[in-house]
Amino acid sequence: MKWHFIQQDEQQGPVTEEQIKGLLAAGNLNADNLAWCEGMAEWKPIGEIAELSVRSLNEVASKGISKSPNVSARENCIPTYLWQSIVVTICCCLPFGVVAIVYASKVAALEQSGDIAGAAAASESAKKWCHVSFLIGVLFTVITVVLGALT
Repeated sequence: MKWHFIQQDEQQGPVTEEQIKGLLAAGNLNADNLAWCEGMAEWKPIGEIAELSVRSLNEVASKGISKSPNVSARENCIPTYLWQSIVVTICCCLPFGVVAIVYASKVAALEQSGDIAGAAAASESAKKWCHVSFLIGVLFTVITVVLGALT
């Protein structure tokens, strides 16, 4: 489920439930921040949303994720797809792989600057270009094998 939330008077999202829990655990959000997802009639404080309540935060803490705002919880970070981008660039399709690397390299910086929505968008773009590069690489390989068999 994709969530939107208000942080410093700006709407952020969409993000996953796990990402919101990570922000709560890190101290970047609290129970008073408003959140909304599709199907909700109106924005509500996070503390009033069952899926994101203190009980859920305690579940996050029980997994060993630090509540300190100065410690990054790598498990809750938005995936960068950097290693996947590098692999598809080398093995599949150089031009589209490079596009994936560019988007993948933006994710951590955007997330660290607090632009969660931008980081999530860059992550999705990196993922998309990894898939495109992989599929083009497979298609090129199949065409090469077929043409080689015909000659």
